[in-house]
Amino acid sequence: MKLTFIFFVLATASSVLASLDRPFFVGLGLLKSRIPRFITNLEHPYVKEHQRAIESLSDPVQFFCYPEPQQRALLPPIPDDIFKKLSLDDEKWDHTVKTLSGFLECPLAIQALEELQVEISASPDKYHQPPAKVFPLFTRLFKEAVQLKTLAWMDPHPEWDSFNTTSALHKYLTDQQLNFPSITTLILGPNAEFFVSAAPKVQKISSAPGFAWSWSGFNSLSRDENGPQRRLVRSLGSAKQLEAVDLDFIFIKDSVVELVKAAPGVKTLSLGDLSNEGRQYGEAGRDNFKAILLELAKLESLTVFSLPHVDLLGISSFPQSGFKCGNAYFGLEGTKFGRIETLQDIRETEEAADIVLQSLPQLTKLCIRECAVVKAGKIVQWPWTGRLKDYVLQYWPRYDGMDSGDGVKEDPDGSVLDTWEDDEEWFPTSKEHRIDEL
Repeated sequence: MKLTFIFFVLATASSVLASLDRPFFVGLGLLKSRIPRFITNLEHPYVKEHQRAIESLSDPVQFFCYPEPQQRALLPPIPDDIFKKLSLDDEKWDHTVKTLSGFLECPLAIQALEELQVEISASPDKYHQPPAKVFPLFTRLFKEAVQLKTLAWMDPHPEWDSFNTTSALHKYLTDQQLNFPSITTLILGPNAEFFVSAAPKVQKISSAPGFAWSWSGFNSLSRDENGPQRRLVRSLGSAKQLEAVDLDFIFIKDSVVELVKAAPGVKTLSLGDLSNEGRQYGEAGRDNFKAILLELAKLESLTVFSLPHVDLLGISSFPQSGFKCGNAYFGLEGTKFGRIETLQDIRETEEAADIVLQSLPQLTKLCIRECAVVKAGKIVQWPWTGRLKDYVLQYWPRYDGMDSGDGVKEDPDGSVLDTWEDDEEWFPTSKEHRIDEL
């Protein structure tokens, strides 16, 4: 009798709460949300902006997936791109299953999906393996989403080879003989190169952003012929319509040779670290950089080329020192030190650009962290051209002492660098000079 009474009280309380202000009590965690996971995973501004109103609907799935005029009148019109992108970035596999299952039961969603981003961060061990039904759900999604153009597959735990989700999916999709005829863009994490051969119309391939490609354990594999970096590079050879490549990881000369062989018709190329984690510098580093560029010169269709910060090109006179302690930039002296450092980076960037254009004069755009317009093998304009002082002050404004509370304020009419002589050296009166001519 007591248990029955308790359940009656709880049910009554829940009903009362719902009738008062359901969205408010959902926010407090006192009521379960009616909005299914696949709708919240859309991460669309419309869902976020109208979340309270959606929560008040008796059936949000009916509203989004099987619209009726009278129900649609309850909210502003749903944007046409509401189902354009789906993100699966769950921490638990059962959440992924719920999201996929809900999405697959929504005809409008399947028909409209163009971008799919997958990053399941469930722990990759024998106790957290993906359930048997998750791969069939992915397979069904891949088959039915006929408008899918962009696929981003990022495995946050690629180092766990024995329990690797990406490797398991590879085997499953291979057994299913699945391909992706509509995909034009792939954004891939380690071990996901198998998607390339399954996407015959892919035009752009990028390495996935984030930690997976950059952690130190993976960096060492860039020198391994069978490492994930080199495997992804070689996989480009199966992409016959490939035009753009963006691979932000360490490249050695051998992997550049493989890249040129695999993607001879590429028009846009972006590469990561060419300094072999700072091992290349001085004359040897410059020779290595020039040798890499000689290989890239074989890419006759290349017109847009992007490189990372000049420190990662291996052409510095000294070993890469890494990031300086934040204390080096404190106070007025630290601000002026930062300005000098920026000017030195600009000088080295312009020198590096000249080296690049000696091998790749056909470029129309060159980026070495910052981008420059190129015409007839010459730099026409950098972001700092004709406004070097303003450019430096944009990154290192006049010091006002607000951050450190030291009470020191920089004279707005004083020298930008330590002395007026330094200003004269770095900021000549003529605005036609290149900084590396000074």
